[in-house]
Amino acid sequence: MNRATAALLSVFVLPLAIQTADAQSQTRKNNPSDPDIQLRENPYISYSKPRQWVVDQTIYLLLPQYVYLDRHNTIQREPSPEFPDNLEFVYPLVYQSSASWSDPAAEVSGSLWINDRQLEVKPTIRYAPQTQAPYSIWNFGVKEARVLRFTLKTTATSVDTTFHEQEALKLSWPDEWPEEANVFLTPILDSIGEPVLPPLNAPAGTDLSVPDESVITDLIDHWTDGHDPKQLSPVLLAKYLTAKVVEHIHSNDRSLVVPNTSGFNSALTNTNGVGSTHSFSRTGFYAGFEVRRADQAALSNRGSRHDMTILLTAVFRAAGIPARSVIGIDNEESGDDRVQSWTEFALFDPDLDLLVWIPVDIDELRGRGIRSARYKDHWKYFGTSDRLHSIAPVSFYFHPPAAYQSYEVPALYGIRSTEELSQIAEQIISFSISRKAVRGDDKKDNRDN
Repeated sequence: MNRATAALLSVFVLPLAIQTADAQSQTRKNNPSDPDIQLRENPYISYSKPRQWVVDQTIYLLLPQYVYLDRHNTIQREPSPEFPDNLEFVYPLVYQSSASWSDPAAEVSGSLWINDRQLEVKPTIRYAPQTQAPYSIWNFGVKEARVLRFTLKTTATSVDTTFHEQEALKLSWPDEWPEEANVFLTPILDSIGEPVLPPLNAPAGTDLSVPDESVITDLIDHWTDGHDPKQLSPVLLAKYLTAKVVEHIHSNDRSLVVPNTSGFNSALTNTNGVGSTHSFSRTGFYAGFEVRRADQAALSNRGSRHDMTILLTAVFRAAGIPARSVIGIDNEESGDDRVQSWTEFALFDPDLDLLVWIPVDIDELRGRGIRSARYKDHWKYFGTSDRLHSIAPVSFYFHPPAAYQSYEVPALYGIRSTEELSQIAEQIISFSISRKAVRGDDKKDNRDN
């Protein structure tokens, strides 16, 4: 076995461990034992069923091997491209959402395998420009790297929610949103797989396409007949706009892109590798997410569940309601359903100086056939959810809102270098979620919390 083959096998044998951990998590998913967790309290939303999770997010990158026939019909191989010596990975973090929290002081761990070597590096934590979305940044010095595998391990405590809508209806529009919420009012449209700045190695004067925010504002004008949407209270306006988005978008349910690759497929099916043929749709390996900007989804009237989430977030912001998209990994689902997304919007009580985030699962609401004519009805999955305890949030964006790149489609992570990056690489992502281990003395049945 040559060194190149050995390097590939050392990287690709590891997915079996991920799948084994994933299978174990499925056998534990009904185990209610978790530490005694103190739940937060407020007048507008209450919490139950706390669960602690550990999530592994893994990205595989493989540079292509160029093969061609010479004039004698002999197979020739060009020298393999390599990743630059100076690489920077960025991965999102979620310290707190409407139904989860984690300790910002807790260590975030990540491991990078370069060919057949493992590197351990401490991250730098920063916040995306003009937001409160945290990111972990990992700087690596690499040599002769053609195959990369990076795994990020994070933890989260997740809960179910019960929305006290009658109390929330008493809240009016604040004179000013707190800064934590205000940063999620703009920009109206999140950039999806498109950097907000040209890459570091882009030629001077490089221009990027600008999202068309007027598409969203025109929709709201149409849906409100040109009236001021703030004539409704924040809660009623959020419900009305949620139903309008459901009526506007026809979901095609495609959300994860199944890879069609050569190098990865060969490595996974090679008899010298893991020893069996794998179907990506069954093993949980994906190339990334099929998502578009909100203006693109609005114009096409079609999109995935994640497109609906992104559009709803943009609609809320354009109407003056702070909102953010949340992406999470679901322990009780598999395949495309393993990755969930929802929108959460902000409510503010100035008397209590209290900011509360309310989750809205537009995919579940679409399945229940909600309509804008009945926006005053009570809707399950608008604020109230019995699913969130099994989902660990991992990001507020499908792609970092900065000058990072992924390959072909967004995949949560980003990569960049001060040197020129290859424009082509095979990209695979996978996720593993399991219950956080606790000491026996600390276990407590929280099923009825």
